Amino acid sequence: MRRSTSAAVFAIAVVAIGIGIHAQIVTPRVTCLHGRPERLEDGARREQAVALMKAINAAEGQALQQARTFKPLSELAGLPETPDGFRLRMYVSDAGYAAVLKDTRDLCYFGSFSDESGFVYTDSPISAPFVASAK
Repeated sequence: MRRSTSAAVFAIAVVAIGIGIHAQIVTPRVTCLHGRPERLEDGARREQAVALMKAINAAEGQALQQARTFKPLSELAGLPETPDGFRLRMYVSDAGYAAVLKDTRDLCYFGSFSDESGFVYTDSPISAPFVASAK
């Protein structure tokens, strides 16, 4: 009787721990702002983000032809404004540049990326691990 009680308590503890761990791993269903369906205003902001990335690529291409170097964002003239809710980061070196736009309103972390190759990439990450960030 004592062994069966101990076994039952152990089994309940294992199940409880398993449920607790499972509850921490399973993320709640979130609604992404970009994708299907997409509200008109969110689609417009996404299109503005892509237009900004294309404008950065064009400006950097001109800078490279004229000055034989890439320029920091502050020296690029005539760029459209960063869309509401997006955060733009840009890194420049002698070898190239990388520009990243992330939608801070989107729970799915939609973003756009481009570099000296001239291609613009847009999507949400496959997974969003919890990492340290400085805000």
